[in-house]
Amino acid sequence: MKKLSILCFVCGLLLAVPGLAFAQPGPRGHHYAPPPPPPPPPAHHHMMPPPPPGHHHHMMPPPPPPPPGPMAMPPHEFDRLVQSLRHGGPHMNRVARIRSAATYNWFTIHQVRILMDQLMMEGERVDAACSVQHRVLDPHNFRELHHALRDPRSHHMLDACWRR
Repeated sequence: MKKLSILCFVCGLLLAVPGLAFAQPGPRGHHYAPPPPPPPPPAHHHMMPPPPPGHHHHMMPPPPPPPPGPMAMPPHEFDRLVQSLRHGGPHMNRVARIRSAATYNWFTIHQVRILMDQLMMEGERVDAACSVQHRVLDPHNFRELHHALRDPRSHHMLDACWRR
């Protein structure tokens, strides 16, 4: 009986140590071991780690922004080009200047119309519009260029080059 009381005394001391849990008094003063911890969930190799709080599984992160596309010729540069067409040199060089500007710049249909209006001859207007058509940001609006032309044959020529 003395051994049993020493054992109970030692067990009582050990139970008083915080965080130590291996034998606890049960009903009627009997000691028993705590139940084993639950087994870990089965490992699935295809499972993703849990999402952060506030995140929903069905939501995908937004895609990165698209790279910047071509931009129309800046207004101050376009104004310089228009001024050079109005005041500079013979008419023959004007279409060449427009063609040259289209090498490094993009245009809107509105800008092309303004360029066409700087040219005197109807044929030059068609040539200028056709020479920049590969550098136009809104080609679906090309019919607005018909307003810069008087002759119906010029309309047909413009339509033919823009449909290529």
